Amino acid sequence: MKQYTSVLLLLLALPGAALALSGDSDKPISLEADQAELNEATGVSTYTGRVVLTQGSIELHADRLVVHAAGGELSQITATGNPVRFRQRPEGRNKDVTAEAKKLEYQGKSRMLVLIGEAKVTQGRNTFSGQRIEYDLQRESVLATGGSGEGGKPGRVQMTIVPSRGGDSKQ
Repeated sequence: MKQYTSVLLLLLALPGAALALSGDSDKPISLEADQAELNEATGVSTYTGRVVLTQGSIELHADRLVVHAAGGELSQITATGNPVRFRQRPEGRNKDVTAEAKKLEYQGKSRMLVLIGEAKVTQGRNTFSGQRIEYDLQRESVLATGGSGEGGKPGRVQMTIVPSRGGDSKQ
């Protein structure tokens, strides 16, 4: 059960998820995969093949999910997929926050979340994308980089922010 709780910590850390539905953390965690390997001696749990984790409004899809925990403390989570997909409904909003990337890494000690490879975060019609998006939970800061683009040219970070109108303000 500690392993599942560790995965939840990651999901609550995603951008926009700090305002997650308050009832999500009280909901049961459901985890499905084609295969699960849990090693209590090393503190490593590996889930492979069509991994689906849900808890309340939280939903994560990956090809592979590896959770490292030592002494009940979360140290690292790595999810990979083509792509990894995340969805959650923030508190007070009527639109989900979604994120996707080829790889998602979370470092427990530094509280750093990194989306790598065609990373994209969306809420409503607003989007934020780049090759790498780093979210520092302690400093509440985001750093996005575009990586390398076509023909060796530098890639670009892209943002689309749609102005809210009337009842559309709770994206």
